[in-house]
Amino acid sequence: MSLFKWSTPERRSADRLLPIIPNEIYLHLFEHIAPPSRRLTPEELGLFISLSLVCRFFANSCLPRIFEFVEFSGAIFSDDTCTAVSKTSREGTLCTQIDAKQPLALALAKTVRVCHFTNWRPDDTSSCALQLFDKKCISGMLHMKNIRQLKFFHSFVDTEHWSAIASLSLLEELLFHCCRFLQGPSDVEPEKKLKLKVPHLWAVRCIIRQPFRLIAVVDAHFLRSLAVDFMCLHLVDRLCESALTKLHLSFYHRDEVERLHDILVQTSQSLEILEICFSIELPQDVVGNMFGHSVWKNMPFLRSLTLEIFCLDQDAPVNIFSSALESISLLTELQSFTLAGSVSREISYTQIRRVLHDKLSPASNLKHIDIRGRVLHLVDGQWSIFPKSGR
Repeated sequence: MSLFKWSTPERRSADRLLPIIPNEIYLHLFEHIAPPSRRLTPEELGLFISLSLVCRFFANSCLPRIFEFVEFSGAIFSDDTCTAVSKTSREGTLCTQIDAKQPLALALAKTVRVCHFTNWRPDDTSSCALQLFDKKCISGMLHMKNIRQLKFFHSFVDTEHWSAIASLSLLEELLFHCCRFLQGPSDVEPEKKLKLKVPHLWAVRCIIRQPFRLIAVVDAHFLRSLAVDFMCLHLVDRLCESALTKLHLSFYHRDEVERLHDILVQTSQSLEILEICFSIELPQDVVGNMFGHSVWKNMPFLRSLTLEIFCLDQDAPVNIFSSALESISLLTELQSFTLAGSVSREISYTQIRRVLHDKLSPASNLKHIDIRGRVLHLVDGQWSIFPKSGR
């Protein structure tokens, strides 16, 4: 993508012209400084900013790297005064120029691939920071049509955010971490039903303001990976109709765990990776009864299962592992099983091997076991410790 007209840089020594270096050489040098597959470090960012001032060709090559990642941080408005405008970052300056319809800024907006909103506190909603946020950040993002990843971290989310998200037709990853949902997309226009076509959704440790109830905004037909808290499952419309290959579920309350069986039964049959985290202490009997054969019948392609469980019963690791192996006997494609979390007593390699011998189905394709750091691999029909250490 060309931001503006440019020509191959000339080289001079005093008044004498030197041989021209092919543009491809410069491009290889830029990639050597910072491979295009990752975000620039602060040092690399400073270097690319300096290089962009050398000539139009350098600017055309470096500016897309400089603005491919943007972060709108509410931390700079912590003094809650309009004087914070003077501390606006380069992202804020870019949005100001976008709002003024400056051609270069509009072109740079199309180079943004990753956008993060960080540290916009819910109590900022009546401050000058929010006014700047509304006028600059959201309006600027509306022109960043090529964003692939959008993340909200320790931020509030309201109707204006949802409207901006809906405009990103190329969005691949949508992430919410430690956020507070103040409004939904239909709070202002109830008759207008928003459905986001995003392949990857992450929503963990979020809070939904009451009485507002988060409505389904993600079209399950386009969803391929999902990581959510139990309450954020409402983000997804008709999860059973998805083609999910990876699912991560987190539970923080006992009454949520009681719904786990029903959730898994309705999950897509295309699921390949399942991770379940219980961030609460669970009695052993609850853990043993949460799964049943009806759950696994619906997951014929599952190849990796991870359980993170907090349980204080002394025999919990052995019993949970034993119950899990017995209940997942129908999963002939399962290759990896991991049991993590906090327990009162560790499990030995001898105990793991004994459970494998007693409970593992002959039809099982299991090749990797990790029980709280005790790792075994199936090699030539024998379960071997990996790495070669331990009891």
